[in-house]
Amino acid sequence: MKTKRYPTVVSYTAYMKVLCDNNRADEATDIYKQMLQCGLTPTCHTYNILMVHLISSVQNSSRGFYKVARLWGGTRQSDVQYFGRAM
Repeated sequence: MKTKRYPTVVSYTAYMKVLCDNNRADEATDIYKQMLQCGLTPTCHTYNILMVHLISSVQNSSRGFYKVARLWGGTRQSDVQYFGRAM
């Protein structure tokens, strides 16, 4: 009898890295959200991959800082502005 297998945090993180390495950061954030919906807890490595790639892909874009801030819960405009200036 076959056992049903589910993706782990490691497999989600690896998939997000592949997406980010191929300039598909938007899809990687969708996968991150899907991982959370499955009840998995991200690791430091997961956060590192997303932060490095999201910020490097949108270094000079306030829209990019807004996306990063929203991903981690900063949704007020003042939070986004501060986050953008801090970088």
